[in-house]
Amino acid sequence: DTVVWRTGPGPGTVRSAAVEQTMTGALDAIAALPGVASVVSPYEGQGAGRISGDGRTAYATVTFDDQADNLSRSEAQAVVDAAKAAETEGLQVELGGSAIGLTESSGGHLAEVVGVVVAAVVLFLAFGSLAASLLPIATALVGVGTAYASIVLL
Repeated sequence: DTVVWRTGPGPGTVRSAAVEQTMTGALDAIAALPGVASVVSPYEGQGAGRISGDGRTAYATVTFDDQADNLSRSEAQAVVDAAKAAETEGLQVELGGSAIGLTESSGGHLAEVVGVVVAAVVLFLAFGSLAASLLPIATALVGVGTAYASIVLL
């Protein structure tokens, strides 16, 4: 998983002493969390190439003890909280990766259901029959289900 930080407009860069101190502290806090195997910082020898050319963006790699599927949501949330604690005015911190995805809410299903219902109504009005309007919806749902099952099998 990845922790990315970016400085805002102005003279500051991720190489400035204040930003380096803040992010080194945050990365050390992340490395000390249970479930975290290692953190590779751009301020260390291994990660020296992880700072952008303009010096405004940098990233660190977080490796967990276990696969993302086996991590608890609380372990991933602790990493997010530790990284976000470093955020200040002019310093934006974002995270990404499979384990970090566990912390995101699963909301949004309502919008998908509403979309399918609206599509069914439009198809019913266009085709004029319930059977004809449900056929494209059923075909789409079978396609999505097959694709999802294929991904799970991989």
